[in-house]
Amino acid sequence: MWEDILKKKVDPEYPTQYILLGQTYFLKGQYDKAIRACQKAVRKNAVPQGELFLANSWLGKASICDNEDQEIKNRYIRTAMRHYRKAASLSPHSVICETSERGLDRAVKMLQ
Repeated sequence: MWEDILKKKVDPEYPTQYILLGQTYFLKGQYDKAIRACQKAVRKNAVPQGELFLANSWLGKASICDNEDQEIKNRYIRTAMRHYRKAASLSPHSVICETSERGLDRAVKMLQ
């Protein structure tokens, strides 16, 4: 229901609504849809939150990747790391920065 409401009423003037839609998809494990929604938020200047949630979505996608596809999984993890770093650089000394650092730590552990 929440997803349907957001999909119908996303206002381009409020790009954070794309983040809400992305988070809804993320919580449902629909990482590709979450990535697309968060990319729209970032394109519409909903940063650094958009970068943070985009990173989370890429890391989620990596977490469900088959072990046979290690190269692809590593690419998703590196993409997540890039977005975590960008979120942290856009909002230093904040909760977003701290959360991004924790996400980076998780991503590094996944690469090992």
